[in-house]
Amino acid sequence: MAFFEWHDGMSVGAPLIDSDHRALIAIINELHDMLEVGQAVDRTAMANHFKELVKYTQYHFSREESMLRAAGYAQLNNHAKSHGSFTQFVYDMRNRLTRSIERRTAEEVLEYLKRWLNHHILVEDAAYKPFISQNPSIERAGIKFGPGLAEVRGDEPMGLAAAE
Repeated sequence: MAFFEWHDGMSVGAPLIDSDHRALIAIINELHDMLEVGQAVDRTAMANHFKELVKYTQYHFSREESMLRAAGYAQLNNHAKSHGSFTQFVYDMRNRLTRSIERRTAEEVLEYLKRWLNHHILVEDAAYKPFISQNPSIERAGIKFGPGLAEVRGDEPMGLAAAE
C-alpha cells in the first residue's frame, strides 16, 4: 500500500488536473519510499526529488491557474494565494533538507505534504469542480499550457500507471 493513495473522490472533473495531482502524489510516494526503515537516507537523491517536487508543483499550479483564469473562475486569487504558500513551504523544506536530512524531519515534512495536498484537492480544488463541469472549454486551456506532469517528467512516476 502506498503512503499516499489517489482515489476517485479526488477527481476535480478535469483530466489534466487529475493527472497532475496523481503525478504529485507519486512524487510524494517516491520521497516516502526513500525513507524506508533500515535504509540510509540518500541526501543527494532526497534533495533532487524535493527539487523535482518544487518544479512540478509550480508547473501544475501555473497550469491549474491558467485553466481557471481562462474560464473566469471568481475565486482564482484566493486559490492562487494558497498555491503560493504551499510552493514557498516546499521550497523552504527543500532548502532545509538539502543542508541537513534527518529522518524524523523528512518524515514530518512528508506527512505535512500529504495532509496539505489531500486537503487542497478534496476541499479547495473540489470547490471549483461544479465550475469546471459548466465550462467544458477549460481543458483546452490546459492543453495549450503544455503537457501533463507525467509527460514533463519523461516517464510515469512510480504508482501513476496503477492509479489510473
